This record gives sequence, structure tokens and C-alpha cells, in this order.
Amino acid sequence: MEPPKRGIRVDCKITDDFQGMHLEWNLSSIETKKVYLPNKRLFNLTCKKSERERVEQRYFPYINKTAQAILSKSESLGIYTYNQDDSMWEPMVFKHPATFDTLTVEPELKEFIMNDLDSFVER
Repeated sequence: MEPPKRGIRVDCKITDDFQGMHLEWNLSSIETKKVYLPNKRLFNLTCKKSERERVEQRYFPYINKTAQAILSKSESLGIYTYNQDDSMWEPMVFKHPATFDTLTVEPELKEFIMNDLDSFVER
């Protein structure tokens, strides 16, 4: 028997208390303009404005470290969200194996993209 799949409904609020900070995650959905593309889903994190710097310096690294630990224990991690419109669970991509090293594209275009991304990050 397959274990039950867990997921988070759209518009579901999840609270987290971390080092005295009260944080709230909300999964939202944005309708795409193109019929053949699924709606975009994203998490919004809300916290007190006065705690924003601590969230960035402490909470985000904690979340990242926890995610890396989960990924290192499992080759495939299934994450699902509930689509209320279709009344069904849909898989979400948690990690994609592709990297710029495995990207098949002309070397000049690849270098242009990499330089553009580096420039964006530096700004």
C-alpha cells in the first residue's frame, strides 16, 4: 500500500514560530493567460517588518539547510498541492536535475545568458 500523499491547499495559511518570530506562509495561485499552462503557484511569507532582517539572516538559511537535508535523504521527494478547481492533487517540482552544465545550447548564447544572470544578481 502506498503511503498517503500530503499537500497544501491553495489559500492555506501555515504558521511557524522560529526563534521567537511568528511567521505565516500562504500558498497562492495566479491564473496564467495561456490555456495550455497550469496556474502559477507561489508561497508568500509574512512577518513583522522589524523582524525582516532576522528572517533573511537566520530563518532562510535554516529553511535552506532543512531542505538540503531532506533532499540528501531521498532521491525523489513528492510534493503535491490540491487544485480546488479540478478537485485533485497535482505534483509540484521541488528540484530539477538540469544545470547550466547540462544545458544544450550554443556556447555563445550560454555565455550571454550566464553573464546576464550574473549582472542581474550583482544589481
